[in-house]
Amino acid sequence: MQGYSYITTINTNTTPSRLVFLYTAPDPMVDFFSVLISQSGEKLSILGIEPQAAHSLGDSLRAMFPHKIASDRAREDGIYVIELRKGIGSSEVDRTVFHAYMLRFFGAIGYKLDGSIPMGKAGPLGFGARKELWVFRGSRQRPPSAAASTR
Repeated sequence: MQGYSYITTINTNTTPSRLVFLYTAPDPMVDFFSVLISQSGEKLSILGIEPQAAHSLGDSLRAMFPHKIASDRAREDGIYVIELRKGIGSSEVDRTVFHAYMLRFFGAIGYKLDGSIPMGKAGPLGFGARKELWVFRGSRQRPPSAAASTR
């Protein structure tokens, strides 16, 4: 909202990675929210999204993946959490398909993935998967088709 746009992340094998932003001008109509993806990729925590859009995403995911979503709920702190049902050893849904569907949904309601930030090492020795934070950007003025799709 202050006029900075995320451009890229530079990782030169030093910690931490460097995030590069470009300043244009403040934009009061811009809207952001973030999605924290768990290390396993089976849990999404969404912060800052409109409650109506979050519930619409949950309904859409349940329709796309019947009986594969373990829970989708808003916590008291305003974070919306979606968890995949676990099978033997991992989720019953291919995480890449799940993430692709989520990206398509957010695009349909007027948001685009504006940046991805790795959230540090997974274990004490730095092995394993990492958490990742995705930042989405959109406009407070939704396209007409987006308003209809979030109802």
